[in-house]
Amino acid sequence: MEKVVRFSQDEQRIIVRGLYDMRNAMEKDNPRKRELELLILRVIDAPEVKPFWRRLFI
Repeated sequence: MEKVVRFSQDEQRIIVRGLYDMRNAMEKDNPRKRELELLILRVIDAPEVKPFWRRLFI
């Protein structure tokens, strides 16, 4: 069973920025760099959580 983590737009932006910084700090030939890039794409494609007030009034 696969779990889905939902992020708000602000949380997603912060996490992606941090992961990009980690990727840029790695050496060029690091084999884990590709795994980190795939993780960045997963975070970008994660479903968005709508804030409570937007769900209530829209």
